[in-house]
Amino acid sequence: MQYTGYSDANLYDAPTYVCVGTSDGIASWRTMQRRLENLSALGIPTEFHAYNGLPHGFGLGTGTVAEGWIDDAVRFWERQMGTSSIKQEKVDRQRSSGIYSIDGVKRMKPMKGLNIINNKKVVL
Repeated sequence: MQYTGYSDANLYDAPTYVCVGTSDGIASWRTMQRRLENLSALGIPTEFHAYNGLPHGFGLGTGTVAEGWIDDAVRFWERQMGTSSIKQEKVDRQRSSGIYSIDGVKRMKPMKGLNIINNKKVVL
């Protein structure tokens, strides 16, 4: 997540990794810190990195305090493989087999994103 101005959080958000610079003149890193605190409070896995002195758009971070952030992010995402913020009871409520959205709406075919297929969470 690199959208430093995005502050919403809900039960359907995915595990979220964030890295931001503390000298971002466009968006405050504190907004993302609060968002991740809210996600964590909902039980959603998060990881937050604020890199001291870096501005908005530090890219790969090569030669900066953020160097290696991509490796950190990949490790975070690998730990999240197969996880979802959707609570199991939401999935269990699906009484029949088939394809459903995360909101429980029956679909004719899977859509890009998270689907419930035969009572299993599937991300396409």
